[in-house]
Amino acid sequence: MQCADGIIISQAHATILRPDREGKVSLIASGPRFEDGVAAAGLGVGFDVPGKPGAYGSLRAGESVSHPEVGTLTLLDVKVVETPPGQVGGGNLAVYCFRPTPTFDLDTDRLTWTKDQ
Repeated sequence: MQCADGIIISQAHATILRPDREGKVSLIASGPRFEDGVAAAGLGVGFDVPGKPGAYGSLRAGESVSHPEVGTLTLLDVKVVETPPGQVGGGNLAVYCFRPTPTFDLDTDRLTWTKDQ
């Protein structure tokens, strides 16, 4: 799976990424794991605006969830992260392609990348 027209993001369980300039949009990852050898995770779009509907999907690799004002999140893979004994933290990462809509106000000051990354 490729992400030539989007941004590849690696995100841990229960973390929030705010990709817009105003910080009102949340990209959420939950439960990155493997099910029967296939990458799976929950990905969603939420808002800091009461009553505004978001979008969420329990996805397997190659599946997407979309929001008309934000864009599309496509699960690419899950990166397994092992925590050494005696240490806390860690956990798997959901690796996904974020394809913002043309009108989405992407915060390019915080989200910077090159085609080589």
